[in-house]
Amino acid sequence: MCSLKLLSKAGDSYALVPESAFYLVPGNPTYIGDMLLYEYNWDRNDRFSETIRTGKRPLKDEATSPDLAPVWIVDYSHRWTYPERYFEMEASLWQSLEVQARDGLRVLDIACGPEPRSMELARQHPGVRLTWVDWEVVLQTAVKVAGDLGITGQISLLPGNLWSTDYGSGVFDVANLGNVTHFFSPEENTRLFCKVHAALAPGGVIVVNSMARREIEGEVWDGLWLYVATTGSGLYDFGEYKAWLESAGFTDVQDFNLGPIKAVKL
Repeated sequence: MCSLKLLSKAGDSYALVPESAFYLVPGNPTYIGDMLLYEYNWDRNDRFSETIRTGKRPLKDEATSPDLAPVWIVDYSHRWTYPERYFEMEASLWQSLEVQARDGLRVLDIACGPEPRSMELARQHPGVRLTWVDWEVVLQTAVKVAGDLGITGQISLLPGNLWSTDYGSGVFDVANLGNVTHFFSPEENTRLFCKVHAALAPGGVIVVNSMARREIEGEVWDGLWLYVATTGSGLYDFGEYKAWLESAGFTDVQDFNLGPIKAVKL
């Protein structure tokens, strides 16, 4: 550990170096130990082969459980190392999707995470109204970030399970889905898209984000991780997303460089 510069040694005494204390002491707001254990110890002492043989999933805690919210909050925290760059990326994303901030734009951000992408739209125009859906503890973190940006007056919260939460009917112009669809089965994704379709006004658009796409090179690791971390999930390709979206009533389904997928409600 000393040779890795995670510990220092003076005589017979060992101590954490500042970087280790910053990230690896439980109780610190910057603690990432749980996230590291969750992400890199997913096979749980070589039991992955047992899961393959028996088909019993998940091997570990269900990735969509609210108990794991603190892990995901930490996972997103790196974005604030260079916040200006983060907002530049999000502004470029919305521009590529042809979603423009304007007075009265109503955005539903589902599984928004602790740093919702929709914040950039609110930063661009004070008339944008955001509705965030996620676990209560995640929304608490997101609201703190919004407070630092001075946009809390533009935000409404819908805490809870994304399946049981009522999104309303014909309310929103844009619905943004965080990186969650790869955690669900094809049937669940179709059901979710139908629910979002009902919540959008005519002409509204859905934006589906997934960092785990079958077409992306090197995604084998994510596929294995999803298998042991969920009861029914997988790596999906554009053709599958297109079929589910069209089944839910969406049209003009577009793929943006193996990134977000956009579709329209007529």
